[in-house]
Amino acid sequence: MNLNFLGSVYPTKAVVSRMKGRGTGKIVLVASQAAFLGIYGYAVYSGAKFALRGLAESLHMEVRM
Repeated sequence: MNLNFLGSVYPTKAVVSRMKGRGTGKIVLVASQAAFLGIYGYAVYSGAKFALRGLAESLHMEVRM
């Protein structure tokens, strides 16, 4: 979680307020296929990628400019 999820959360959180203030900007979050389906033997990895996808979907709704 620290690397695969929080490694994207913290930088995103750091720039969102400035982007909203400027009224422009893009955030690109990259995940693997594990963001769409669980993979046997990769429960923690898949969970972190599911979380990243959820973050991206929520940000899309919350931060529309």
